[in-house]
Amino acid sequence: MISIEKYTDIHRSLREELRAIWNLVYPQGIAQRTIEDTNTFLDSKDNRCHYLVLENGKLIGWSFTFARDGQNWFSILVHPNYQQKGIGKALVKCMQANNDELCGWMVDKKGYKTLAGKRYYIPLDFYKALDFFVIENCRFDSDLLCSVKIEWKKA
Repeated sequence: MISIEKYTDIHRSLREELRAIWNLVYPQGIAQRTIEDTNTFLDSKDNRCHYLVLENGKLIGWSFTFARDGQNWFSILVHPNYQQKGIGKALVKCMQANNDELCGWMVDKKGYKTLAGKRYYIPLDFYKALDFFVIENCRFDSDLLCSVKIEWKKA
């Protein structure tokens, strides 16, 4: 069984672990090269809630909800060694149980690589299986990354 702990903030050592995993799984265009990048990202958000999956005190999965433009947004990641084990699904279901809506940006273009040079996996099927829908006309595209908005609303 996956145990998820909920916090309004996380301490520095977990932020370091978060940054390391972030850089393993997300495209290099949004890499967090320093702990200050991570702190700026986390601390600039309102109504923060962290959902942590730990194994022997080490971070292996994380999701994060926060307020932006009157909506509840999220980020999520799972360490590559623990993917395909239901951790991401459990994190999303936990966020869904605690929120009426979730919004996020999902990379939807192929060809991105992580800092380690590995191909970035586009999680469209993952989110569709968890009842998210794609808002095709709402995009965040830049030289670094192309993404589309996804949403979930409680029925």
